[in-house]
Amino acid sequence: MKRIVAGLSCLFLVACGNDAAPLAEAIRSHDSFTLAQVAEHPVEKAYVFCPYSSPELAEERGFKGSDIPSEFGSSYSREFSSGIGLIYSDGTEAAIEWFDHTEIEACAAGYKEELDPNSLMTVVKVQRKFTNPDAEKTVRVLKY
Repeated sequence: MKRIVAGLSCLFLVACGNDAAPLAEAIRSHDSFTLAQVAEHPVEKAYVFCPYSSPELAEERGFKGSDIPSEFGSSYSREFSSGIGLIYSDGTEAAIEWFDHTEIEACAAGYKEELDPNSLMTVVKVQRKFTNPDAEKTVRVLKY
């Protein structure tokens, strides 16, 4: 059952975010980077979205409320996932890229709500246990 829920959550996250997942790929392949370096378009503003973020918060920041996992959709995604939202300076539609919490954590202790696209982000690898006692994984935690 947990595998099914996790699989559905991943499908939901891909549907919510960018299909290419450029931020997740940068996080997986670099020890440090700036959002300006890895984004596909010039970034004007960047925001962190944590579990239980509201559609109203997304709209206040310039995103669509529907970019936030709904409490009526995938509660798994709403309760565990974090993401980074980018607002582009070239008119490209703003987008939030959500991350599978068993791989990437954008909301570590001391997180900032707004990020400077030109500031260095560091990726720290941390071992974490999940609900299955044998499910220990390396999670990439963002420090900014």
